[in-house]
Amino acid sequence: AEREKRANLRLITRSLMNPGKGILAIDESTKSLAKRLEKFGISNSRGKRREFYQLMVGTPRLQDYVSGVILSDENSQFHANGGQTMVKYLTDRGIIPGIKADQGLMMMEQSLENHARGIETVAKRLRQAYETGFRFAKWRAAFEIASEKPGFFAVEQNAEELATFAKESQLAGLVPVVEVDISMSGDHTIEKSAEVAARVLAQVFEKLEQRHIDLAGCLLKCNMIASGLGAEYQATPNEVGIAT
Repeated sequence: AEREKRANLRLITRSLMNPGKGILAIDESTKSLAKRLEKFGISNSRGKRREFYQLMVGTPRLQDYVSGVILSDENSQFHANGGQTMVKYLTDRGIIPGIKADQGLMMMEQSLENHARGIETVAKRLRQAYETGFRFAKWRAAFEIASEKPGFFAVEQNAEELATFAKESQLAGLVPVVEVDISMSGDHTIEKSAEVAARVLAQVFEKLEQRHIDLAGCLLKCNMIASGLGAEYQATPNEVGIAT
């Protein structure tokens, strides 16, 4: 059964990457969603959040354009119209359900930079997610670009946690989506953005290799290489495309 689970990883990865389709991420925190809803005068109640997500997953012919949907802990517990669980609702439409595995960001003790919470319990949670019907999972490592950031320690620890997550994910039968998210805030140049991304990705892939991650059963979610939002010169879309 374990061998079969692992063989399926490549199949799921290919299905998620179906040409012409994308992955819909609706795994934002309640706090992030609250900001959006309040902008339109909508109360941030559990009921309203359920309606908001139902609106998205209930989009007609969604399966023609979306291969997978990343859910959060909260909205994965909602029931879609008709009473089905979100996981069953998506699966029945030929959409692969995924789960956000990290539990949000927190400051590291050793440096004033972030890492994601939840690595200690991730193995158990990923196995439960597989039993629930999820077939992929995502872990986000966030980095800022500033004079001393990201520092060696932040890159090292985040890469370590991403690789641990990827390993546990594949052992549980889930395709890991490894997210390296380099913040666009700051006044850095596009060259600086490229340099930091290369440094972080090199470290992440070194750690993935050390843990013998099957890269054909794994996805990398990375950001665009662009000028910081506060930079004087803003690279053109063409420059961003080439640099990325």
